[in-house]
Amino acid sequence: MAYKPPFIRAPGGAPPAGPDIARSLSSGDRRMMMAVAQVGEWLGLGGSILANLFNPRVIVIGRYFASLAPWLLPQAHDQLRRLTVAAPAAQCRFVASTLGFGAASRGAASMVISHIIADPTTIMGLPRPAPD
Repeated sequence: MAYKPPFIRAPGGAPPAGPDIARSLSSGDRRMMMAVAQVGEWLGLGGSILANLFNPRVIVIGRYFASLAPWLLPQAHDQLRRLTVAAPAAQCRFVASTLGFGAASRGAASMVISHIIADPTTIMGLPRPAPD
């Protein structure tokens, strides 16, 4: 049987959305704080795996995680420090993105535009729309 934390979902209800979670945390909802702390621990575990394999200086969290950073990152940092094995990896840290929900799509678009500016001939062979 799969583990289902009792404090994540209200009986018969859907999981709460990011803004609802932040409001609950701001109001001191103990069950929500426990749930988010647990997510922070798992985030730290995942981050420690990345730190041990790739040794990044920073792991940027975004989207809903960024809006929950004040509650997520303390546990994530604790796990990250506890589970990294090499000294340089222990210098890795989590930061919350300040670029908003569209950051990934803007980043992808900027890469395409940079590639086209660097070599405009890359779009020469693309199919063109048929004339009306």
